[in-house]
Amino acid sequence: MNGYINAQITVQGYINDDGIPVSGSTSWGTDIECKYFANINNNKGRYPDGVFKQSAFMITTEDMSFDANIIRLKDRKGNVVCEKEVQSLEELENVQRIKITV
Repeated sequence: MNGYINAQITVQGYINDDGIPVSGSTSWGTDIECKYFANINNNKGRYPDGVFKQSAFMITTEDMSFDANIIRLKDRKGNVVCEKEVQSLEELENVQRIKITV
């Protein structure tokens, strides 16, 4: 499926000139076009008090400079599919794409 990914951008906290701590923050980068499909996408996860959704995706993008630790995956309409930690990031030289597994 076609969609978009965003890298999570983290700004570290610091101490300003007056010695007052300033907290860090996180934001999302710009939309980058991608193609994705689900490796796992089911509602079979269970724990004593309820259930949870299991999901894992493989994503490819043409942006060869893409790098992130946490990404947000959106469908082509802009709806958030998931926000996950990147498990692996691999350059596919022959097809000039980046393969991301979350």
